[in-house]
Amino acid sequence: MSTAVLARAGIATEVCPTLDELVREIDRGAGALLVSEEMLSGDGAEALARAVSAQRPGPTCRC
Repeated sequence: MSTAVLARAGIATEVCPTLDELVREIDRGAGALLVSEEMLSGDGAEALARAVSAQRPGPTCRC
């Protein structure tokens, strides 16, 4: 549902069904994250925090 709303607004999305795929997209320079509560269960929150913390500061754009 979220992807449809964002698509109507002209915002490209990438669905990552696993935490590993989400971390790969962060490493590639994802501009924003919309994460489900289920993704953050178990070790998910810690893995996501590590991936985001490893990003370089400042704006990035894959234009």
